[in-house]
Amino acid sequence: MTSNSAILQQICNSLYDSFCSSSKWQPIAGARDVLAQLNNDYMLGVCSNFDERLDLILAALQLDRCFRFILTPPIARCAKPERKFFELALQQVKCGGHEAVHVGDSYSKDYVGATSAGLNAILIIGEHEQPPAGVNPRFCIRTIDQLPHALSRISQSPRTPSSSSPSGG
Repeated sequence: MTSNSAILQQICNSLYDSFCSSSKWQPIAGARDVLAQLNNDYMLGVCSNFDERLDLILAALQLDRCFRFILTPPIARCAKPERKFFELALQQVKCGGHEAVHVGDSYSKDYVGATSAGLNAILIIGEHEQPPAGVNPRFCIRTIDQLPHALSRISQSPRTPSSSSPSGG
C-alpha cells in the first residue's frame, strides 16, 4: 500500500506542477486587448480563490503586468465571498467600495460577495444563461469584450443591485 501511496503522491505532484506552466492555460479570446484598454482608465487587480500558483501562471502568460495586485486566499488568509477579502482588495487600490467594481463568474462568491461588501459588481454569465434573480441584467456580461461597456453603465448608475435600478430584472 505504501508504494501505491508514493506513486499517487508523485502523480499528484506532477499534475500540480504542470498546471503552473503557461502550456496548460490560455487567456480568453480578446482578454489581452480588453485588459490593455481598461488599464488606460482603471487600476486593475485580480481577486481569486485560486491558490498560490496564480502569480506564476499570470506571469507565464505575461498577464501579470496588467494588474496592480493579485489577491488569493493564501495571501488574504480568507476567501471570497468573505467581506474581509474584498476589503483587502480595496486597500490595495486605496479606494472605497462605491469606487470599485468586482467582475466575476460566480453569483454567490463574486456578485453577492462584492455587493455585500459595498462594491459594484458585474457578473459574467453563460451565453444561454439568464441573470440570477436579483441581478440587474445591465450588470451581466457574456463575453470579455462587453466589459468596457458594462463599466460605463456602472459609472452612470449609483449601485449595481437591482433594487436601485428600475430596469432590474
